[in-house]
Amino acid sequence: MGVFTDLIDASDDATAAALRRVLDTVLAIVPDAVEDLSYGTPALRYRGSPLLGARVAKAGISLFPFSPEVVSALAPDLAGFSISKGTIRFTVAAEIPDAILRRIVALRRAEIEAAGGRADDDRAEQGRAEQADEQADTAAPAEAFAAEAVAGLVHRHFAAGVALAGAFALQFAGLLAERWHFFAEANHPQNLYYQAIA
Repeated sequence: MGVFTDLIDASDDATAAALRRVLDTVLAIVPDAVEDLSYGTPALRYRGSPLLGARVAKAGISLFPFSPEVVSALAPDLAGFSISKGTIRFTVAAEIPDAILRRIVALRRAEIEAAGGRADDDRAEQGRAEQADEQADTAAPAEAFAAEAVAGLVHRHFAAGVALAGAFALQFAGLLAERWHFFAEANHPQNLYYQAIA
């Protein structure tokens, strides 16, 4: 068992059957595939590279072949399905036909083998950007969502955070200088009060 199997187990019956069909198809074509996470997505890996990932969303199931080339090569056969650069979306009412699913897996396996086992990092980066859009409306565990949200905020807003930290440090230094001046000169209202009652 692994993360892909866990996704199947956590899904409703119809979605679980569709995901089981995907898993069985992949393992029939690539028996060496192993379950793992890729960019926070339950996936199957082959020779250390992501082969095919899946996410369950409100609108259906998203498949990630981690390759825009695979999706564009099969785009004519995927008429009627929602596709984007690295994603193929389908529902349990309208599943991807077996022949096309087998071609997706075979093409991706060929890419991984041609790359010497590891997929090109550029292709994986393109897939990650596509998955970030998908993850906004998926039913992911709270911990994974929180970790990805924090990482995204840190990455996107690092410069703003540095500027905010700098402004805070400057303000704090000014406050300390002001207090030092008032206390050193003995003109601070608290000093005057204590001098008057002493």
